[in-house]
Amino acid sequence: MRTLTKKLGIVALSATVAASGLTAITPAPAAQAAPSTGLVISEAYGGGGNGGAKFNQDFIELYNFSAAEVSLDGVTVSYYSSSGNLGASTELEGSLQPGEHYLVGAAYGSNRDLPSFESDATFNAAMSGSKGSVAIAAGDTVIDLVGWGDAALFEGAPAPGTSNSVSVARVDPASDTDDNSVDFATGEPTPQGLAEDGTEEPPVDPPADPETATISEIQGEGAETPFKDQPVITQGIVTAVYTGQGSKNGFNIQEPGAVDLASHTASTGVFVYGSSHAESVSIGDSVEVHGTAAEYYDVTQIEASSVTLLEESLGEAVAVELAEWPTEEEVRELFEGMLLAPQGTYTVSNNYALNQYGEVGLAFGDSALVQPTEVGAPGSDAAYAQAEANAAASVLLDDGQTWDYMSNDAAKDSPLPYLTLETPVTIGAVAEFTDGVVLDYSHGAWRFQPTQPVHGTENAPVAFSDVREQAPEDVGGDITIGTFNVLNYFTTLGDTEAGCEAYEDRDGNPIATDYCTPRGAYNAENFERQQAKIVTAINTLDASVVALEEIEDSSDFGNDRDASIEYLVSQLNAAADEDRWAFVPSPESIPTTGDDVIRTGYIYKPAEVSYIEGSAELLDDAAFENARAPFAALFAPADEALSGNEFLVIANHFKSKGGSGDGDNANRDDELGPAHAVGGWNGDRVRQAEAVVEFADTLEQQHGTDLVFITGDLNSYAQEDPVTTILNAGYTNLTAGGPEYSYAFGGMVGSLDHVLASEAATALVTGADLWTINAYEPVALEYSRHNYNVAQLYAADQFRSSDHNPALVGVSFAEDDEADEPKLVIEQEQYTQTESIDGVSYAATGLREGTAVVELIDAGGSVSVIEGAAQTEAGALAGEVSYETEAGERLRMPVGTYTLRVTQEGSGGAESIVLEAAFEVVADETGDDGTGDDGSFDGDEDGQPDLPETGFDGGLALFVLALALMLGGTGFVLLRRRNA
Repeated sequence: MRTLTKKLGIVALSATVAASGLTAITPAPAAQAAPSTGLVISEAYGGGGNGGAKFNQDFIELYNFSAAEVSLDGVTVSYYSSSGNLGASTELEGSLQPGEHYLVGAAYGSNRDLPSFESDATFNAAMSGSKGSVAIAAGDTVIDLVGWGDAALFEGAPAPGTSNSVSVARVDPASDTDDNSVDFATGEPTPQGLAEDGTEEPPVDPPADPETATISEIQGEGAETPFKDQPVITQGIVTAVYTGQGSKNGFNIQEPGAVDLASHTASTGVFVYGSSHAESVSIGDSVEVHGTAAEYYDVTQIEASSVTLLEESLGEAVAVELAEWPTEEEVRELFEGMLLAPQGTYTVSNNYALNQYGEVGLAFGDSALVQPTEVGAPGSDAAYAQAEANAAASVLLDDGQTWDYMSNDAAKDSPLPYLTLETPVTIGAVAEFTDGVVLDYSHGAWRFQPTQPVHGTENAPVAFSDVREQAPEDVGGDITIGTFNVLNYFTTLGDTEAGCEAYEDRDGNPIATDYCTPRGAYNAENFERQQAKIVTAINTLDASVVALEEIEDSSDFGNDRDASIEYLVSQLNAAADEDRWAFVPSPESIPTTGDDVIRTGYIYKPAEVSYIEGSAELLDDAAFENARAPFAALFAPADEALSGNEFLVIANHFKSKGGSGDGDNANRDDELGPAHAVGGWNGDRVRQAEAVVEFADTLEQQHGTDLVFITGDLNSYAQEDPVTTILNAGYTNLTAGGPEYSYAFGGMVGSLDHVLASEAATALVTGADLWTINAYEPVALEYSRHNYNVAQLYAADQFRSSDHNPALVGVSFAEDDEADEPKLVIEQEQYTQTESIDGVSYAATGLREGTAVVELIDAGGSVSVIEGAAQTEAGALAGEVSYETEAGERLRMPVGTYTLRVTQEGSGGAESIVLEAAFEVVADETGDDGTGDDGSFDGDEDGQPDLPETGFDGGLALFVLALALMLGGTGFVLLRRRNA
């Protein structure tokens, strides 16, 4: 995927050849060079490797139209963005003979599989596919200059704008009038260099006689047509037509009748290339096509020379009801070019490229594709299985167009397909097919093409279900904790920094900063759009505490470090019409390690939680040299009855996955494949995780609490080493396991953002939710894409307020007096005799550490000591009571009312604790004759019960306690220990 051109800096144009009458240029709104008499720019192409491109690389072509040799030593070729900023330059060497071309290759695009060419020189200029300028110069003297589209640098007037499939080339190679609009025209790119010049064209064989064949015969039973590069004649019914600017420029035909899948061995549909012919047909027409069979990037097509409408209909082309998406390439090949009616469930898994190429990634099944390392450790069987499942389920929904909506000016003026403010295309939505689609293959992926180009919702063959979540789920609890990446919320704007460039909308208006020190909105107008979304989202999240990531560190701009977060709080409160929010002030000590222009921070609601003054602390650790320092703060519930439950939150933003380092920081994703993919800098993220665990341990001791929540953007999926390092330290990932995730990348979902809780904190959690308002929404909805397309898609709502989904967890505390009060609870108040066989479960809490006596008082008043020294764990004791034989066989308990007693003797001045709880054992239902012995006590003089008359030997009866001592929190009654 191409990105917008970066500003690399301004360098002087330098060269060594002399050229009379030439003037110097610097980046300016316009420039002029005297008409050239020798070396000129003959062609420029910036769409290489993009969607619809003819070649995989950009290029600049030079030409010597003089009668003398021209030296290239020291000649500089430079590319400038449309705003006149230098993108890149390179110095040439050698010479050029009269009539020779010299080809300078520039940057590659995302599709390296497109046709290539041999360059005489190369440089890494990422040229725009629609507008820009190219200059050749000697020293400070410009030899030639060409500007096209909305370029700021040009001669006379700029040449027409280009697209990914079109270049600007000199109309007459031997003429230079010094007016780009006169000298250049657009057309198909034709790169020529020294390798092509002087090469004799091989003799061309006379064309062979065309062969008449059916479509299925032309397709053949393999991946390639058996008629490759041969003239053919065939007939078929038109199933799809693609005409107009930016379209596929052709149509599909198919053999008549329904397909018998049991005997289907070759596709009965094929694409016919030729824009003029496509304009002469309509869906349903019966046609005869004359042309050449060809393979166009692994797709069989006919390059039409003539198309004739048949007077007599061939019948109807019936869409194949494909019960499920084929998992094997060979089976998919059988339906290439055919009209399909997909059956089953297809779920949106990728909408990022919708903004640029008009395509939607689908997954066959009821869920989106998941990152392999989200479900399994890198290289594990589970990760491999997920990668294979992703490949098997993946297919694209395209728009019948080939243009790039980001770089093509005409495309920008055409509504993005499928997406409107009223028809969201959200990850997780189900695509319901309402019309047939044609199976196509291009750019390395299978895709469903509509039968006509889609503009907005016009001609759309699908309807998407609305799975948007207007608000997060109710996670319960006395308080809630959230984490929210606010996508470079900067109150310092791009237009305040000298030299800061901007990403521009389709009208040339600046929107967001382009690799500047401020990383957010370019100006106030766009900041208001960004802020409106963030404020709506955070106020709707409505957490008691929110850990923020990617907010401006205002100290880098000469202001107080907290200026931006303070301003955000003011805007949140203004929107809420109350003083709902406050922020945690930065600590006095700010480490230099981990000090970035973006930072973490906290906002909280004083009505629900209290910030413990002076507890804020930033970790100073060398592990965070390339990341943001973890920020810890201590909070307590605002409710006085709960205020003793202080808890720590540590906000994090680990090193990103982008780029590559050395050793364990190397990015080996391309080498090892998706089942191993962890990105770059994984070793540093592991060391950062280790440092955070140690930081948390220190803070636990410092603040006397074992309630710890580690939150934020760890830039690691759930089964990758940085996350599992924290899990192995005894934490639980509250937001892992799906079906919702925090991030979407590469057509797959997974969580980079996490809330991990210590063992004690986990026991208090009442619920967790990942609120899918951001990562699951198309990037086209972001403030940063405002007016990129004629369809206005911005709304001041919560959707796509960032690129990460926020997380929310609920936490419930016991009241302070209630937490310390000893209690004994029986699992049930009443048991049938049959139920009593499984034992009567109980749990005692609020005890002191040490031992306790467990006794049972039966219905006759007899007291049995079940355990004389039962050991408590974390102040808790749990077990069960049952009747057993000496052999261990469990029996029914006699009918009656029992009392269980737990006694803990006082010592050291402490009072004794005596806990009692009653339960009843009742008879099972009587037999069919209405009789039955309930086994009840009869009050014999010896105080012992009569036993059921079932042949049971009373001498073998033992009354025992099957103690199952468990840690606090794992038994029937949950007990949570609090440190003093």
